[in-house]
Amino acid sequence: MKGIIFLLLFIVILISCETTTDKLQPNTTLEKEAPVFFPVTNYIKGQINEIKNDGINPAKYKIVGNQSDTVWMKLTDFDTAFKEFIEPVIDSINMVNLYEGNTFSDETLDTYTFTYALKKGAPESLTLKRWDVYINRSDNKVKSIYLVKKTPDDKEKQFTWQSGKWCKTVCIAKDKNGKQFVEYEETIKWRFD
Repeated sequence: MKGIIFLLLFIVILISCETTTDKLQPNTTLEKEAPVFFPVTNYIKGQINEIKNDGINPAKYKIVGNQSDTVWMKLTDFDTAFKEFIEPVIDSINMVNLYEGNTFSDETLDTYTFTYALKKGAPESLTLKRWDVYINRSDNKVKSIYLVKKTPDDKEKQFTWQSGKWCKTVCIAKDKNGKQFVEYEETIKWRFD
């Protein structure tokens, strides 16, 4: 499994190396040809399997308004806790007709950044609006993944997966006047160093 992920990552890195300017510019190769999407879902599933195989019980921190709660997660809670990180399946086969991708080398973050967004004319009903994959330039490993979804009740959910350490969900809602506020935050940590 890791070998497949590294092979796909290597191919994506090779594609991203075609842009060699000092300024951050989209990779025109991805705009002219069918984009190759980093297999986000498979990567996150692999991370979840590592947590299970290491026998780690992550801590889940939830903040709602001024209230906070912390619990240790059980293995039986994983499917529910990580469900929104792996649905819908993000891969080239499912996304090529609906999303477009851009790649650039971000010197400020010291990452290769792969950004994906809905194409113009894509169905409004799609909940996944965009996602970004950040890969360390120094070791070519995934640093983090960021996803944005819209819920049917017009809330925005932002998901961050920090490789090998933690993941976080932030739910943003609107009040009666249309002003946005953070409804809740939930962080799951499995590395505490």
